[in-house]
Amino acid sequence: MSFTAKAIKKLGLGDAAGSLLAPLAKDRAPLPSAAEAEALLTGLHPDTGRSALFDTPLPAADDRFDVDVIIPVYNAERYLDACLDSVFSQETDVRFRVIAVDDGSADRSGALLDARADGRLTVVHQENRGAAAARNRGLAESRAPRIFFLDADDLMSPGCLRALLDAARESGADLVEAGYRVIGADGKTQRCFPHPAGKLTLWDLNGFPPGKLCRRALFDRIRFPEGYRFEDSVLSQLLMPWAEREGLRAEGLDREAFQYRVHPQSTGHRNHGDAHSIDALWVTRSLHRDRLALGLEHDQAYYEYLLNSLVLSQRRTKELGDAVCRAVFVLYRELLREFSGFSTERDAWRVLEQAVRDGDFGRCRLFSSLH
Repeated sequence: MSFTAKAIKKLGLGDAAGSLLAPLAKDRAPLPSAAEAEALLTGLHPDTGRSALFDTPLPAADDRFDVDVIIPVYNAERYLDACLDSVFSQETDVRFRVIAVDDGSADRSGALLDARADGRLTVVHQENRGAAAARNRGLAESRAPRIFFLDADDLMSPGCLRALLDAARESGADLVEAGYRVIGADGKTQRCFPHPAGKLTLWDLNGFPPGKLCRRALFDRIRFPEGYRFEDSVLSQLLMPWAEREGLRAEGLDREAFQYRVHPQSTGHRNHGDAHSIDALWVTRSLHRDRLALGLEHDQAYYEYLLNSLVLSQRRTKELGDAVCRAVFVLYRELLREFSGFSTERDAWRVLEQAVRDGDFGRCRLFSSLH
C-alpha cells in the first residue's frame, strides 16, 4: 500500500479524501502498449487459455443419493478429519455421499481418506491439477441430483444439509445458499456472515462454491476453468448470469451452512505474492470469452463486476511490483473498451472509472489500495 493510501486509511478520511489526494499518487512511468503488457505478464506466468465450457454433459442422475458433497483435498491432513466429521455427524435422514478428490497431496491426506472410505465416502486420487480440476472430477463422479461443495479445511454446520434440501424442495429453487462463519486455525470465531431468506437474484449470491446446494445439472455445460487460480470466478462471471438468463431460481436461507477456516496455508494466503496471482487477470479474460460464446450480453451488473475485478487484480498482484500492476491495468482497460456506453452507478467508484478512461494508473493504484 502506498504512503498516501496508508495515511488516508489511518485517518479514516474515506473516498472523498481519496479523490482529493489522488494527485499525490501520480504515476510518472509511461503505460506499456497492450502488446508489451501481454508479453511482460506472459513471460512471468503464461495464460493457460482454458475454457470453462465443456462439450460432454455430466452423467445422468440416479436415485441412490439426494446430495453429493464434493470436497477437493490438497495437503489438508491437519484439518481433514474434522471436516469429514462435520459432514458425517449431520443428524439427518438426507441420503448423502461424500466424494473426496485427493489432488496429488504430498502429505498424509490421501492415506487418511483411504482409511475412512466406505459406502458414504468415495475417494478419488489424481495427480495435482488444482482445485478446479478436483471439483470437476468430483462432478464427473457424482450421480446425485444435487451437490454441495465444501473445502477440506472447512466445516459443515450442524443441520445444514436437511435445511438446504428442505428449502430447495419447498421453493423449487435450482440453487439455495445460506450464511457462513469465519474461524481461525484454532477454531475460534472471527466473524459471522448471516444470509437473507427468500428469493434472490443470482447476482445476490456469494461468489464462491461452499455454502450452496445446487442442482448438478447447472454444471452440465459450465464447469470450473482448469489451470487457473481464482477458478471460482466462474460462478459470478459466467454461471450465475447464464442461469439467470435461463430463468433459473436462487433462494436464500437465513441460517449458517459452513465455517470457513482461515490459516497460513489456506487458499486466500497462497494466492498473493507469486506469479500465479496474474491468474486474476487471465481467468477474467478467459471467462469473458466464454460469456461471448454463450451469447451473454454486456449489462450494468457485468460492467460493475469488471471494475471490481480490476481492483481485486491490482490487490492480488501488488506484491509483484508496479510494472506488473501497470500491465494488468492496461489489459483491463482493453477489456473495458467494450463498455463505452456504460457508467458506474456507484458514486465512489467514479474515481476508478475515470482513472481507467484517462489511463491514470496512479489513481487506479490508490483506489485499489483503499478498497
